[in-house]
Amino acid sequence: MREHYCFLKDVSKTDYKDEDEFKYEKRKLSYFIDDLKRFNIKTVLIQEYSEITEILQSIKRVYNGRTVYLSGAAAEYNPDGKDAYEKFISKLSGRLIYEGYKIVSGYGLGVGSAVISGALSEIYYNQKKSLTDQLILRPFPQGDDAKEMWETYRQDMISYSGISIFLLGNKKESGTIVPSNGMRSEYEISKEQGNFLIPIGRTGYISKELWNELLEERQDDHTFDIYRHDIESLGDDTKTLDEVIEIVIELIKKVK
Repeated sequence: MREHYCFLKDVSKTDYKDEDEFKYEKRKLSYFIDDLKRFNIKTVLIQEYSEITEILQSIKRVYNGRTVYLSGAAAEYNPDGKDAYEKFISKLSGRLIYEGYKIVSGYGLGVGSAVISGALSEIYYNQKKSLTDQLILRPFPQGDDAKEMWETYRQDMISYSGISIFLLGNKKESGTIVPSNGMRSEYEISKEQGNFLIPIGRTGYISKELWNELLEERQDDHTFDIYRHDIESLGDDTKTLDEVIEIVIELIKKVK
C-alpha cells in the first residue's frame, strides 16, 4: 500500500485533572497509532494545531524547491547578441531539466521560444519523459482587458515554484527600449511568496538592477553567506554565458 500520513494532537497532562485518566488516554492514543500502521498510515504528533500549517508550508517549500520559474523578456540583446542569448537560455533550460528540475515560464517576449527549445530537447531526446511532468508554459492572454488579469496570472504561475531566475529584462515602448515592468512585478511576487531569487546580472537590463538590489538588501544577512559568492559572480560581466550556467546550477543545488 502507498504510505500515508495523519496529524494527531498529542495528549497533554494539562488537559486532565486526574493522572490515571491522562495515562489511560496516552495508552489509548498509542494503541490507535499502532493500529494506523497496519494501514500504512504514519502519525505526525503535534502539540498545537497551528503546527499543521507550519508543517504543510515546509513541505510545500521543499516540493516547490524542485521547480524553477524562469522570468525574462527581451527586445534588445546587448552586449552578446540575440543568437548568443537564445543559445544561453536554451542551454540553461535543458540543463535544469537534466538536473531534475521542473520549469515554469510565462513565455516572455524574446525568451519563451528559447526556453521551449532547450527544455523540449532534453525532455524528448535525452530523458524520454512526459512534457507535462517537466514543463509548465503559459502564454500571457492578450488585449487591453486581459492586462488587468496579468498580476493574478503571474501570482498563480509563480506559486508552482520555489526558485525564480531572472534574465535580461527589457521591452520596446514607443520605439524606445525600456526596463520590463512585468519582470519587476514577477520579482516582487516571487519575493512575497518566499521564492529563492536568482537575478542574473550578467545579462543586463532589469536583471542587473534586481541583482544590485538583492545584494544590497542582503549585505548584512549572514544566513545569505552560503550563496553570496555565487550571486556576486552572476553579475560579473567577464564571465562567459556558459560559465554563468554552471554558477546557476551550483547555486540552486545549495538551495534548501
